[in-house]
Amino acid sequence: MAFENPNKSRMYNRAPPGSSWTANTNRWASPPRFVKVDDALNYVVGQLKKPKNRDTTKKLIYSGTPVSVLASTISLQGFADNMWNPDIAELIKPAVKMYLTSVAIEDGDDIPFRLDGSNSRTRIAQEVEEDFNFLEKMRVQNPELARRLEAQSRMQAAAKEEQQNQELAMRREERFKEQKRQAAGGFLNPPKPTA
Repeated sequence: MAFENPNKSRMYNRAPPGSSWTANTNRWASPPRFVKVDDALNYVVGQLKKPKNRDTTKKLIYSGTPVSVLASTISLQGFADNMWNPDIAELIKPAVKMYLTSVAIEDGDDIPFRLDGSNSRTRIAQEVEEDFNFLEKMRVQNPELARRLEAQSRMQAAAKEEQQNQELAMRREERFKEQKRQAAGGFLNPPKPTA
């Protein structure tokens, strides 16, 4: 009785040893296309100047995508496509940000756009937390100054609340006058003609 190899049917369903050395499947096995920062930057600007790419870039910027995120994406995609190495990817980011900013303001400088990805709410929350930590340290190390600052901030908050209440009362009064004026001119009570 002859011995049958159970792996015989799967034996030839794989690459032979050493085939990875001869096959060019690794895109980073060859040198990058650009090895100078100037050449890589000229390529990026040339691609962004194409009308279709320029329109897409403007849409992304005007929709709220931060310029810094776009620049990072462009440099990372260039590295992924073996256009340049990671060093060049980092070195072209500031220049790409500048160019994207010029694209953003070319239709007018009154169009709002975001330079970085930080959120204003996050920034405000961080500032409040820093102020709270600062005040806590001050209560321990300099309690007299902490009491003065707390009293001053309470007075400022009360003054601000009073101002807001006054503005709200003025708006209510103006709205009431406007409603009264509109009601006086209805079809059941037309305004009296002036002679």
